[in-house]
Formats: sequence, C-alpha cells, structure tokens
Amino acid sequence: MGIVAFAKKHLTLTSSFARAKKQRLAANNERYQNNIALEELTFIDEVNTKQCAIANINRGKRDVGAMSFFLVFLVCFILFVSELISSNIRSYNSFVNTISMYERHYHLFKAKNITLTEGIKELEPFYGEGNTSFGVFFVDYYLWGGHVNKVNGGDFFIIVMTLIFGAVTSMTGYIIFLRPLPVLVFDREKKYVYSYLKGKVSADRYEYIEYGHAPIMLAVRLYSINTENGELQEEMFLPYASAMSNLNFNTDKEANILVSFVNTFMREGRDAVMDSDYKQPKPLLLLSRNKLPKDFEAQIEAILIKRDKEKALNAQHS
Repeated sequence: MGIVAFAKKHLTLTSSFARAKKQRLAANNERYQNNIALEELTFIDEVNTKQCAIANINRGKRDVGAMSFFLVFLVCFILFVSELISSNIRSYNSFVNTISMYERHYHLFKAKNITLTEGIKELEPFYGEGNTSFGVFFVDYYLWGGHVNKVNGGDFFIIVMTLIFGAVTSMTGYIIFLRPLPVLVFDREKKYVYSYLKGKVSADRYEYIEYGHAPIMLAVRLYSINTENGELQEEMFLPYASAMSNLNFNTDKEANILVSFVNTFMREGRDAVMDSDYKQPKPLLLLSRNKLPKDFEAQIEAILIKRDKEKALNAQHS
C-alpha cells in the first residue's frame, strides 16, 4: 500500500469517521434549555417554524482563518510583485544604457575603420531601432543567458516567492470568495435531513440519521446516490459547532448543545429553541451561490426509498 493510499484509508477525516462509534441523533433525549446567547450558537445558519439550517465548518474557517491568511499573503504577494517589477525595471534600464553605449562605439569604430572588439560584435543584434524593447530584454535576460546582464540567484528567489505567494493568495481567495458554503437542513414538516453541494444532494430521515466524531470533531452521516452504480454512498457533514471547529476539534459539551438544539427543534418546534425566526447574515464578499438542484425532490426520494429498504432488510436479519 502506497503512502497516499494509506493516508486516505487511515488518516483522513472521512476514514476516521468511518471507524468512529456512531449513535442515532434522535436517540439523544437531552432537551435544549434555550439559555445560551445567540452569538455563541455558531452553528445556526437559519431557523424558522419549518426548518433549521446548520452551518458548515467551512463558514468558520472562511471568516476566521482564511480571511486572516488571505490578507497576510496578499500583502506579501504585493511586496514581492513590487520588488520583481522594480528589479526588472532596473535591469532593463541597465540593458538599454549598455546597448546605447556600445552602439555609439560601434558606429564610431565603423566610421574610423577601427577593428570592432568582441564586446561590440556580441551586442550587434541589439543595435538599431526596436531592438531594445522590453520584450527583447526579457527574452535575452531570462532565456538566452543574458548578453548584457545575467539573471542571478536573487532574481530567481524573487520570482519563486512571487509565484508561491500568488498561488497561496489565490487558494485562500477561492476559499473566501468562491467556495460554496453548504448547510445541513432539518425539515420539521417532512421529517428528513439534507444538504446539497454542486448539484448533489445528501440526505437521510431524521429518525435514521447518525452522528459521531472524526476523530475529535462532530460529524453527521448522510447518504447520496452514487452516479456510477446507483447505490447509496456515505457522505459526511461537519457542522460549525463552535470556534474550536476551526481547529477540527469539538468538546462533548459543544456537540451536545448542537444535538440537543436540533432535537428540541424537531420535537417541539422553533419556539422551544428561539423566540423568533433567525437568519445569519450573508458572509462578507461571498461571490458563490450554492443553488438548490433542479432535481432536488427526485434525489431526496431516491435516497429515502433506498434507506427505507435498507432499514427494512436490516430489521429482518436482526
């Protein structure tokens, strides 16, 4: 087994959750006491009389972690780009001045019929109008070994650091501006739980749904339809249970608060957990949209039919 295969099987959150002990969400009988300040309930995305939507861990990592790193990396990227531009401008000016000086010598030597030196002969392709453009300089400096000035270790260092910070800035920028933020929706009327991302729906009945830890953070198990074989496949939803979720960690107390909140909502309704409807403000500068799939109902129905058959089959064998 290769290192990558071993890591996927034993070291990922998904593999940890697969090995973790799980329990039915509905089997937890602890009642939410409605005595916690709203700002401490980081997991709430939206609550109304019909549904309760739980925020994904990506929301916390976006607002807390990615935004801070993005600003730091962006500043570093700008600094290295500025230095790269300044360095190339200095080298280009030196290139132009050197070519101009040697071109004057070239014409002077030709006029006086003096033998040209090797240095003047070597730079002859750059003499004349249009032969000292920035494009010509760039190709000569970086690709042809440099007839005037040679690229050095300092130049390569600046280029490499610019590329690194540019790549990291792009990745954190994607997390902040473009990565969708899925939610876990508990539908009190229809008694099922679902999430969706990029057109794919994951779901389960409220009475079936299970949760556990992966390995030390709360995770909820859902099911989706495998598009290749049409069978059920497990999916994992990671709720933004608390600020500690940003470190992939939740205490038992934090997990119990979330579980008791959604169970109390499903059993007793919105008024048992909140005094009025609530919707978390849209994240700042989020450009992505996680739209409900057009075949949402069909995917939900397919998943629940297979889950009911699976449960019935397991009951016969138990």
